[in-house]
Amino acid sequence: MSSPIQFTRATRQAVKLKLAVQGPSGSGKTLGALALAQALAKGGKVAVVDTENGSAALYADRFAFDTIVMHEPYETKKYQAAVKAAIDAGYVVVVVDSLSHQWAGAGGILSRKEQDDQRPGSNSYTNWARYTKEHEAFKAFLVNAPIHLVATMRSKQDYILETNDKGKAQPKKVGFAPIQREGMEYEFAVVFELQMDHRAAVSKDRTGLFEGTLSDLCPEAGENEVAQSLLGWLDTAAPVEPNGNGAGL
Repeated sequence: MSSPIQFTRATRQAVKLKLAVQGPSGSGKTLGALALAQALAKGGKVAVVDTENGSAALYADRFAFDTIVMHEPYETKKYQAAVKAAIDAGYVVVVVDSLSHQWAGAGGILSRKEQDDQRPGSNSYTNWARYTKEHEAFKAFLVNAPIHLVATMRSKQDYILETNDKGKAQPKKVGFAPIQREGMEYEFAVVFELQMDHRAAVSKDRTGLFEGTLSDLCPEAGENEVAQSLLGWLDTAAPVEPNGNGAGL
């Protein structure tokens, strides 16, 4: 008797790109995210959800985009409402700058969890249940959002000693783990890690385009090769089938 479950040949189908740009303060996260968003939009509209005190608007003379400034409390539901508003308004790309506040900002998950822990008789371990559920739902919302999404994440800063051209050791500021819940980077197709010289390596790359290279996300002149590579990867995917790859389970 044949099985009712049937496998079919896998094909890479068209997706809405979910991309992250992370790095320490001053590495150029916002600038890189805006440059990539403009290219991905291909002339369409770009929306920016700005949690960084309106800093994205500093680049309004270089890029065309609409913005909304999100103030504290940085609650998950506010992020979701902002992204949904961008989808409903017909934007092609939404930039979330920054995703770190949803986790570690005022009113974010960590601050609300800490408030719960301070209540008499509260159990700090079991208190995680509701926030884990909230965060998992948020990740699913972002991954399945029908829009290209470019999210920035702050990185914890660290320093290493590096030998300069004179043979002397000098400290160099580098990025470290992103300020978000551990594992958040797994939800993105590509994660760029910006260095202080504004070049980006990749810590995750499902496209296979950038492994082992340092990229300029926002070149001063010439074509944005990173964005063009991403567009080429997106454009060569097969159209989305109603039932995806196979009937599923």
